[in-house]
Amino acid sequence: MTKVSRDAWRRRFIWVAILSAVAFFPVACPAQQDSASSPKLPAANKQDVETVRPFREDLLQGEWKVEKVKFAGRDLPGEDLQTMRLSVDGRAWQNTANGASESGVFEFPATQSGDAQHVNLVIEKGESAGTTLEGIIRQGESGFEVCYAVSGERPRHFESNEGSMNLLISYVRPK
Repeated sequence: MTKVSRDAWRRRFIWVAILSAVAFFPVACPAQQDSASSPKLPAANKQDVETVRPFREDLLQGEWKVEKVKFAGRDLPGEDLQTMRLSVDGRAWQNTANGASESGVFEFPATQSGDAQHVNLVIEKGESAGTTLEGIIRQGESGFEVCYAVSGERPRHFESNEGSMNLLISYVRPK
């Protein structure tokens, strides 16, 4: 894997977080909470997207903050998450972090695996304009989770292991 500077990684994360926030159309799933500070989301790393129930777009509308980010097996430090916000209006989204902003639309291609929700995050404005990320999305009791492939094919599981180039993001409502 090519070594990327911390600033380049942050910039790439910002557009991925924005994309994933927009592409995160919620999928209702049985909730399981790993810790008191985490949103109640289905267990990651074990659930295949084929077991995810249909999502409801109306539950994605409004403002969101990033609770947790994992990229290629590494957690983004908590202090880097403080300014990350996602705003969803219809299928349009805008992601902001550290003064930078990106925006675009969500696309929901037909799926071939039951009710699994596939999502494409189309970035129209910002540093990564012209980029589309393929991913999967699900919703829990207090937030939603999205997993995008930064390179390679669409993820089948909500996980980001070392070397995978998957971006796993958890969102919750700001307090």
